[in-house]
Amino acid sequence: MDLRKRPAPAAPSEHEKQGALAKRAAIEVLQGKHNGRARDAAEAIGVRRHSLVTYYVKLWRGTELGEALAEEAPAVATPIAETRAEVPSSSVSPVLPPVPKEVEKKSKQEIRRWMIAQGARLVEAGECSYRIAVELVRSSYGIDVSLGTMHACVRSPGLELAPRGRPQVLPQEFTDRMVQWICAKRALKFPVFRDEVLAVANRILIGTTYLQKFKHHMLDVSWYYRMLKNYEHIIGTANQRPLEIDRARWATAENIKGWYDMLAQILVDANIARRNPDYDPSASLTS
Repeated sequence: MDLRKRPAPAAPSEHEKQGALAKRAAIEVLQGKHNGRARDAAEAIGVRRHSLVTYYVKLWRGTELGEALAEEAPAVATPIAETRAEVPSSSVSPVLPPVPKEVEKKSKQEIRRWMIAQGARLVEAGECSYRIAVELVRSSYGIDVSLGTMHACVRSPGLELAPRGRPQVLPQEFTDRMVQWICAKRALKFPVFRDEVLAVANRILIGTTYLQKFKHHMLDVSWYYRMLKNYEHIIGTANQRPLEIDRARWATAENIKGWYDMLAQILVDANIARRNPDYDPSASLTS
């Protein structure tokens, strides 16, 4: 029998510690804590790279393990309401309302927030469980929402969900107004070009601190195409129509002069105006 003392197990490395902390942070994100944000969970628990937390969240979300971890969330201050929300009040399956027209005019992120809020409203009213609310939102609106996000929305009514992708720098109202301006020009059959949109947007933001947050201290084509993607359901297309390009090429001084001459003849024929005998078109062009 070997009575020699076995060596003590090696202490976990820093990499292993960070991995364990990242898993713990991912579990709390799935449980709806930290507003469902991996970055906030990483900062609270001490994970150096929030991308590691995001990795485990994506790995577990939608799986049986992820749902089991999310269900293990501790009870909130009102356990009676939580218990009531988990039990359907009737055998009739609840129905989510259609998206109103005023909501359809907003950005994709704002529409997604509204859709998730409808599922959270059913849970708060005790009409269905968290899991059923998630399935209803997915089937009714066709968006992907996690169980942790639904938990966060129910626990904190009016919670502003973090937008997906790159953090938003400009106010939502500014982008909405720019889209309204584009739609107004297109409704009047005026051409709308990328450089024109960027010029107008940059001119509005001159003197503000928003431009300092962009790479070249100005809005560039990256912002332009992100805006088109986020509002493509409103603008309709991200490409210029051939008719608009033809109009822009046609708008020359020589062609426009023909329209003015035609208008002058119409006014004279209708006895609204009289011709000026002293007017010399060639003299006005050379002066």
